[in-house]
Amino acid sequence: MCAIQAAEGLRPAGQLQRWVTSNILASLEQRASTAKRLRRGEKPAAVIVRPRSVRVFEAMPGVVEAAVVVAHGERTRAVTVRLEWHHHRWLATHLQFL
Repeated sequence: MCAIQAAEGLRPAGQLQRWVTSNILASLEQRASTAKRLRRGEKPAAVIVRPRSVRVFEAMPGVVEAAVVVAHGERTRAVTVRLEWHHHRWLATHLQFL
């Protein structure tokens, strides 16, 4: 859910640096830049992101894949994520907004 806020420019993407790969972080920063540009300087409304549905699959020990449907204001969207256990923490190695 924090990734959606980061992609929308509502949260600094750097806050997720510890939990995502550098490629994902760069993608979130690029999406946030686009979202801010499209708002044309308007202050974003505070929108709560809520999970509606979560499906988790353990692909192998130390690797999980999840599909999450979230409500984000009046929008509903799906997100897929792959998490890998890396150096005593979960690291998102794949993140896709559908």
